[in-house]
Amino acid sequence: MVPLVAPQTLFEKRRTVLDVRLSKRLAVGAAQLQANMDVYNVLNSSAALSVNNTFGPRWQFPIGTNGTEPILWGRMIQFGAQLTF
Repeated sequence: MVPLVAPQTLFEKRRTVLDVRLSKRLAVGAAQLQANMDVYNVLNSSAALSVNNTFGPRWQFPIGTNGTEPILWGRMIQFGAQLTF
């Protein structure tokens, strides 16, 4: 049996995700306050996490969408603080 696509010839796009954290330590009396800002998916990639590998009309479409919507979550920002005393 001959495969439709030869093995090791068809690959999905590479997925690059960059997360960044900025922190600042501040003295508050005898305590220490650490303020954090986390930014997830800084590059805002819209890479598909999984594609349909079953041959047919939806072959190579991202699973769970109509093929045009991004699967990877969008850019998110989170703020936080930690108080040590």
